[in-house]
Amino acid sequence: MKIFKELRKKSPQLYLSIQGLGKKKKVLPKGRARLYIGEIGTNKSQTLQLTWLMLRKATFAGISLTFNAVDGCNGIGFFAGVPYLLNLWFTIHKVPEWMLPGYMIDSPLRPGEQFRMPEEREIGIRVFDKAIWISLWNNQMEWNSSDPWWWQFTIWPLDILLGRTKYNTKTIMTGRCVVPMPEHEFQADYKVFESTWKRPRWPCPKRMLRIEIKNDEPIPLPGKGTTSYNCDDDASYSVTMPLLGSIADAVKEYAGDIVRDRVKRCGREIYP
Repeated sequence: MKIFKELRKKSPQLYLSIQGLGKKKKVLPKGRARLYIGEIGTNKSQTLQLTWLMLRKATFAGISLTFNAVDGCNGIGFFAGVPYLLNLWFTIHKVPEWMLPGYMIDSPLRPGEQFRMPEEREIGIRVFDKAIWISLWNNQMEWNSSDPWWWQFTIWPLDILLGRTKYNTKTIMTGRCVVPMPEHEFQADYKVFESTWKRPRWPCPKRMLRIEIKNDEPIPLPGKGTTSYNCDDDASYSVTMPLLGSIADAVKEYAGDIVRDRVKRCGREIYP
């Protein structure tokens, strides 16, 4: 800090800002630093930003370079992260246009004129969800079926070593049941089956006992009401769940879930 204070005395157009983003505004384990070069607030100024997050849970590891995806302005961003150790984001704002990807399009307001449309691109590699996700020229904001496959692709190491997982089911029991609801009982069919996930080159498959319940008629539910398109009444037609106890326990759990959804969406129990 003393170094930058001395530099600013000699050059007023150099300014360093450090901000703590963690508890009590401490810079560790989470914070960011910005270095402003030039007169702040003008087109001639430049901003370099470094954000860090240390010793925190992370869902992926990776490294990437992004273009035109820096806080809504033309810039270049760099990311590097190691789970539970350190994540770093470094950005350079206001990069010259010739350094960034883009294309020319006709102006809709000024016939005969064109302007440059910037494109967001990413080059990097990430590891999460048991896979390696590689971006060589990926557009983060859009996708088109004509895009070359190598712009973004995924490698699944377990599929290469052990073969792709194959899913199979084996029916164990079928029958009729009754779903008890406050308004009346709903007749339904149930099927108990075993699901198996097996890799060709792995001797131990994953197995799960499950139950599927299909109602003869839908059980009414109020809409979620979170947006304009899900305000209308809804309904539950069936459910599939792990069978951890008896069939009666699974039916009771199914009915209880519907009642809880009714209360959550309406604030009280409803009786259609």
